[in-house]
Amino acid sequence: MQMSHKTPYVMFGHNQLFGDFVDIIHASGGYLAKIVQNVKEMQVYGRKTLAERLPGIASSQDGIMPGLVSIDSFCPNQDEKFLIGFTGYQMQALRDQLVDRFGLVFTPLVHPSAYISPTVQLSSGCIINARAVVASNAQFEEHVFINRNASIGHDSYLSKFSIVQPGANLAGYIKVEEGAVIGIGATVIEDQTIGHHAVVAAGAVVTRRVPPGVLVAGVPATVKKQIYFD
Repeated sequence: MQMSHKTPYVMFGHNQLFGDFVDIIHASGGYLAKIVQNVKEMQVYGRKTLAERLPGIASSQDGIMPGLVSIDSFCPNQDEKFLIGFTGYQMQALRDQLVDRFGLVFTPLVHPSAYISPTVQLSSGCIINARAVVASNAQFEEHVFINRNASIGHDSYLSKFSIVQPGANLAGYIKVEEGAVIGIGATVIEDQTIGHHAVVAAGAVVTRRVPPGVLVAGVPATVKKQIYFD
């Protein structure tokens, strides 16, 4: 059975966001055609393995079962679109390998229920989940991930591999540097910078600049510990 009217997507690797990514693909008029495994899957107690997830994916795709291929046997097809199945700066080595080896281009993937201002600039590989809101003149570098119900204010700038988790609220003129993570339900007031590889804990309220490589938490957010060293 073929789904010739829909766009085939190829996902490289996967993590706990696998189901969300498949949902965005389906909502965008595509289907998951292949999963390329770059490393051996680690089993986590209480979570379904990829093999256990696949029958549900097939049933949602009119019986089309995604193919499982190793990265060594992968060969891209002209009609396919590509995404990396996990987020954050950990993907950089795989992304660089895929670009160097195959010349892949990762197109942005946006859930149709998200609101994205027409003045927003999305770079390659950005993924915007359901019901997110991105206001005017925001700019995203490569592989930014915005999760469900997050809000990004006007004129904000998110650097590559940064992550904004569900329900987080960023005001206007926010700069999020490379690899930083804004936790679930966190708030960042206007004109602030989140340093590279910093983490803003869930529910925190950021009222001042967050230094690189630290974890901040609380209301107002304060530095709790160093978590990343250059």
